[in-house]
Amino acid sequence: MLVHFLQAGFGGASSQLINFVGLPVIARLYSPNDYAAWALIIAAGTILGSLANLRFELAIVLPSDEREASSLFWGSLLIALAIVSVVYVGGSVIADPTAQFIGIDLRQTTLRIIALFAFSFAVYQSLRYWNIRFQRFALNSVAQVIFASSTLFIQVVWALLYRPTPTGLILGTLVGQLVALTVLAVKAIGDEIAPRINAQILRESPIQLQKHRKFPLYSTPYTFFGILRDRAVLFVLEVFAGSTQVGLYAFAFRIMNFPVTLVSNSLRPVLFQESAAQGVKAIEIHIYRILRFLVVVTAPFLVVYLLFAEELFRLVFGARWVEAGHIGRFIVLPIYTFLFVNWMDRLLDVLGEQRTALVLEVIFASAAIAGLLMGFISGLGLDGALMIQAAVLVAYNLTYLWVAYDRAGFRRVRLLRIAGYGALSAVASLLVVAPLRIWVFP
Repeated sequence: MLVHFLQAGFGGASSQLINFVGLPVIARLYSPNDYAAWALIIAAGTILGSLANLRFELAIVLPSDEREASSLFWGSLLIALAIVSVVYVGGSVIADPTAQFIGIDLRQTTLRIIALFAFSFAVYQSLRYWNIRFQRFALNSVAQVIFASSTLFIQVVWALLYRPTPTGLILGTLVGQLVALTVLAVKAIGDEIAPRINAQILRESPIQLQKHRKFPLYSTPYTFFGILRDRAVLFVLEVFAGSTQVGLYAFAFRIMNFPVTLVSNSLRPVLFQESAAQGVKAIEIHIYRILRFLVVVTAPFLVVYLLFAEELFRLVFGARWVEAGHIGRFIVLPIYTFLFVNWMDRLLDVLGEQRTALVLEVIFASAAIAGLLMGFISGLGLDGALMIQAAVLVAYNLTYLWVAYDRAGFRRVRLLRIAGYGALSAVASLLVVAPLRIWVFP
């Protein structure tokens, strides 16, 4: 298992390092308004792409027979193609052909970008889970690195050779994903482990899709509300706070989300495969050690950020992004607690507890969005609205962790021990850095 963690973690760590190194450059080339336009379009594409497979790509890992897995693979892609096509055609019909969004023809270019990004995202996800089935975690890691590096290269070159516009950011992300997708597809074909395809396998697809119907019944709405919880914020902010605040929030969220992406990309596929193969109880001690390590190591960073948010953003990203550091204070606690549960959802899948995960997601995601809206409508402003949302999300993450431990039959007393380790680490860090906040940065 350790080898698989390292293989899966390589891509996450390397791609996040590329993003982290590149973001100060992006921040100095593009404005918060540019970033807002990119964030809204990519959010729309991500929402559609994440739902287009109806989450059947998760089932690809489960069958022992390769024919069944191949049927699921092609069935999920046909569903994705149909859903994206329907949404694109429907959007083309109802969209105003004269409407402009950030200077782009809304009916033509923007809809095509969203549709292409969504479908390529769906294919990319299916290929990733096909690789997970064969424990090809290293290949998925390489694809992540290619995705990140290609995206950054195009975004920077566009700004330097042409001019900084939202198109550069959008084009970079789209091309980066297509390049990574191509690498996965070519490698699978070259190694002769590509999903098998023939008339019989395609005819069996409906049977396999029906057999694994729990995924669209539970995982699809779970994913929808999960993405809505994260991405709907951008659209709410666009209405109540304006594009600049959207860009600042999206930038801060991306920075805060780095450790979550790194950890989840490393742990989720391995734990999913191992728990499906060995049973959930077999990995209890590994999960406990992972949680204990994460809590102890990340608590000092949380303390430092809460005390020096604006100074850090000014130093690393420039003066026009300082407010993003302030906004990050309302994001960091939900993200910090999400770090411990984001990769646990696959355990509930293996346990057949998708309904439990769905109920929690629906309740808390709805409450988070409702709290955000209520904060704006009641006149609390951006800070007040984000504070309500943060409180709901922290409660959700802690509840989810407790319930996941309960359903898995793990010893929940260990969670209290982990919380104690985290508190000790945070207090020790506070004692070290608080004098610096008081005396050097009063």
